[in-house]
Amino acid sequence: MTATPLYAIRAFSVPKYGHDDDENEDAVAYDAARGWFAVADGATEASYSREWAQLLARSFAPSTHTTERLVDRLMHWFSPMKRFDLALRVVQKHWHDRVPWDRLESRGWLFAEKARQGAFATFLSVKVAGARWSAIGVGDCNLFVVNIAGTVRLSVPAQTPEEFGTSPSLVPSIPGPAVERALKTVWRKAGKWTKEERLIICTDAMAAYLLHANQDGPQVWNALLAVRTADEFTAWVARAREEGMRNDDSTVAIGALTDGLPGSSGQERDSHAVASA
Repeated sequence: MTATPLYAIRAFSVPKYGHDDDENEDAVAYDAARGWFAVADGATEASYSREWAQLLARSFAPSTHTTERLVDRLMHWFSPMKRFDLALRVVQKHWHDRVPWDRLESRGWLFAEKARQGAFATFLSVKVAGARWSAIGVGDCNLFVVNIAGTVRLSVPAQTPEEFGTSPSLVPSIPGPAVERALKTVWRKAGKWTKEERLIICTDAMAAYLLHANQDGPQVWNALLAVRTADEFTAWVARAREEGMRNDDSTVAIGALTDGLPGSSGQERDSHAVASA
């Protein structure tokens, strides 16, 4: 009888240097039992971006549909925008319900007006099913497939640090033209991985730094893959900032196959921590 694959996921997040945890506008979420994990990055200039990023990270998991029926495969690939649009409407309603409109109105119309303009965020979600994975994202959160020796096999959507700018595509928290623009920029990727590889997803400042440091060899990946606790991640981020990583909220989730496949080590654990920088 074939064993069911199990997954270990480590997730960490630190705010900008000098900021408190409740000012961190990144978000990370996962469910190791169901095999999915996600990160999101709220836009600083908007209202309630932290809440919006949290909702996005928790709400979207891409399909790993593997049916061999051609018609089903075609529907899987050509209808995701409609499914994404419908799901987004639900999440937008949740965001609207979280905003304390009465309190904002009592503080003055400018506060409520800014909130009515909505929040924005990038996001990336990965779903794994055994040796297969699929990803969906908007904006500049990045996915890496890296082996345990620190060799990068895949980097999407960016392959170089120069690709990170100041105006990524963003998912809006309110209906309107921005939704259509976001839908046009949704990217999807699918592939296979092994027990000797890790799926790493992270927000933009960290992704740009990793791609830059990767030019000098695998040491940066070796150090990141060795992180097991929130304190260790805080120290890793501090060193990265000293080496030039932009001072921004920094968030990562690392997935591994740990059981159910031949030779699985089972050495990683399911963990989640928010660290303070």
